Amino acid sequence: GLPDPNFVEGVVTGINGPQLVVGPSSGGTDRIYVTHGTSIWKLHPATIDKIETGDGLYARGLRMPDGALAADAVWVNIVNIQGHVVSLSRNTIHMEHAGEPLVGRVVPGTSAVSYNSTPAVSDMSMLRVGQHIQVLGAWRPGTNEIDISMVYAHVHRD
Repeated sequence: GLPDPNFVEGVVTGINGPQLVVGPSSGGTDRIYVTHGTSIWKLHPATIDKIETGDGLYARGLRMPDGALAADAVWVNIVNIQGHVVSLSRNTIHMEHAGEPLVGRVVPGTSAVSYNSTPAVSDMSMLRVGQHIQVLGAWRPGTNEIDISMVYAHVHRD
């Protein structure tokens, strides 16, 4: 039942060189040190200069003697949601998740879909209105929009 001391979740409230100041959802603040060995994901592999105040994040690493977390990995604005397709257009998937509308933005060269657990492809033409999907991606903070990394969908074949 105790929180993992080597894991931080929260919103970036400040950035000072290689240090991120994070306000966890449980209150208080945490400091995260980003090193050359830290893996950062923000829809793509990224560097600390891509992290912004207001971004949500998860970080895993080891606690230093000063209480800060030396991060092995940082995931910025990551989401993993399930919902159903409300409408489709060339570069967007309008979804509903837990009764709330979401807009999935297709990112050329990045977004992919796996149909029936097959290898991922960029062709999303088999998605249909009403279909249940799982979406991995990155939130656009302050919006109901997600940049899509991967869609998982089950399609029925006639």
